Amino acid sequence: MITLIRASFAERGSLGTRFLPLVLGVALLLWSTAFVGIRYAVRHYPPGSLALLRFLVASALLAGFGVATSKEKPRRVSFREWGNLFVLGGTGIFGYHVALNYGEKTVSAGAASLLVNTTPLFTVLLAALFLRERLPARGILGTAIAFAGAAMVSLDTTDGFALDRGALLVLFAAVLQAIYFALQKSLLSRFGALELTVRSTWCGTILLAAFLPELLATLRTAPIPSTLVVLFLGVGPSAVAYLAWAYAVSKMSVSEAVGYLYLVPILALVLGWLLLDEAPRFLALAGGATTLGGVALVRHTNAVTRR
Repeated sequence: MITLIRASFAERGSLGTRFLPLVLGVALLLWSTAFVGIRYAVRHYPPGSLALLRFLVASALLAGFGVATSKEKPRRVSFREWGNLFVLGGTGIFGYHVALNYGEKTVSAGAASLLVNTTPLFTVLLAALFLRERLPARGILGTAIAFAGAAMVSLDTTDGFALDRGALLVLFAAVLQAIYFALQKSLLSRFGALELTVRSTWCGTILLAAFLPELLATLRTAPIPSTLVVLFLGVGPSAVAYLAWAYAVSKMSVSEAVGYLYLVPILALVLGWLLLDEAPRFLALAGGATTLGGVALVRHTNAVTRR
């Protein structure tokens, strides 16, 4: 998969979009596993330590990938640009993951997936306000339909949830992720997808270094299975998925790209069925169909708008 992403970054024009569906699909599939992984690992890892170990792994992999694929010397980054990169890392890496990890101490994976899937609504609003991206009425309708479907799926896989502090933290994580997506799009023209992903991830990891003493203490007592789950979160949902997502966003509008995030609860439902023998019930199946319909409407709307 890394080889495929590398080839995709090297392409331009129509060739560069040939692998877009596959790359986007991989990002969504990996992110669908993250909620379950976090819910498991946070039993033994404090939220900050979990985020730090995860992104130490991701930062190392992304830096190695960047060095291996770069044919030019890294360009100089201005003080203002570094400020933007740290804002990007502070929202999408530090803030989002610490808030989500804290939230999943009390909120189930399904409920967290529902709350995080409000991100596209916040992102479309931010893109309209600051990036001047216009989503037509049919696109807004598709977004609402997709969110309703995601809610149906998430509610079917849980016993419901209360809006306690954990749920509010997950909702706050969704707002931070929306800021990350909107700001990411505005910086892609200056840095490119690969360089922006590597630099912003490292900036977020530097901020997470505040949890280093806690992580060192946790590593001595944490069970091996939990540590392996955190390492997987660093490789899959972090390094590979963030890289794939940055490439996808570089090829489409933010409003269009985030519409696909509604597929994450569907993918999580399928994974639970295949791996945990959790057969979906009628509400989940109906929600899945509703989500797919909403995403299709958003995609069709953006395709018509670009003509």
